[in-house]
Amino acid sequence: MCGNDGCGKPLRPHRTSRLNGHHRCYRCDSRAGGCGRLGRYADPIENAVRDAVLTAFDSPKLGPLLRAQLQAQTRGHDHVRELLNERETLKAKLSRLEDDYFDDLLDREQFARGQARVKERLVEVEAGLVAATPVRLPVNVPKSMKALRAAWEKWSIEERRAVVAFALKRVVVKPMGRGYRFDPVRDLELDWRV
Repeated sequence: MCGNDGCGKPLRPHRTSRLNGHHRCYRCDSRAGGCGRLGRYADPIENAVRDAVLTAFDSPKLGPLLRAQLQAQTRGHDHVRELLNERETLKAKLSRLEDDYFDDLLDREQFARGQARVKERLVEVEAGLVAATPVRLPVNVPKSMKALRAAWEKWSIEERRAVVAFALKRVVVKPMGRGYRFDPVRDLELDWRV
């Protein structure tokens, strides 16, 4: 994503020719609604994102959260079915509360209390459904950094993208002045899913 102020459009792959050969780049395309002012070499960005994702899976801080997310998303269908059934039950309760209120079986205070309790639980169930929705990775993610790096080399580009997309919501590429070397800490903003 383009990190120029006010842009935020996706960067598109591009090839550029220089005196020393062709280079893959990412550019903000003005023809697609972007600002057209950001262009960066692809290799340093891709290497930095790869290293950040692999390090995150191996780190004591993000690793357990990412792996817990993997475990939560591979739970059985029974858990999802239970949540779906509970959601329908809660919606039916809300409807009954409204009917009872309109039939003068509940006063305003009783209705408001009951509705608040049911809606609170409904929010919890909806969050549980989002967490349990299977977004399966096409590969197994090893636990050690050495095994992760070896696996990365064997994965296809689609498998690598799936692992990166599982860990990151977005990557913002910030502009830099001419003559500066790429610095992932300064030039990238990584938005983790956990």
